[in-house]
Amino acid sequence: MADIFLSYSRNDRDIAESLAGILPKYGWTLYWDRQLLAGEVYDDVLEREINAARCVIVLWSAKSVASQWVRNEAGEGAERNAMVSVLIEDVKLPLAFRRIQAANLIGWRGDSRSEERRVGKECRSR
Repeated sequence: MADIFLSYSRNDRDIAESLAGILPKYGWTLYWDRQLLAGEVYDDVLEREINAARCVIVLWSAKSVASQWVRNEAGEGAERNAMVSVLIEDVKLPLAFRRIQAANLIGWRGDSRSEERRVGKECRSR
């Protein structure tokens, strides 16, 4: 099981992939749906991984705020006080998640900078 579960919209795969490549450099293990194997039952695997993760990082964009999958994954993380919100676009978050401070990675393109490191540090405090 991984330390971090990464939740995102498939439309945001490029930025999710960049973050997935950086977080392990800080000592984190990470699960994201790109690791799903052929023949596995999607929702069974995601439920197992999200429940085992120490932290749920949610990438918020116009597409992810409209995604029921992302909202459900965020809800699971928030319920356990294990969610870290990350804005990757300037969007209005779903009502249930507006009270949680979000890291700002708007415009981030995978380069190393302090805000991306902060995302990992937020998980460490969970």
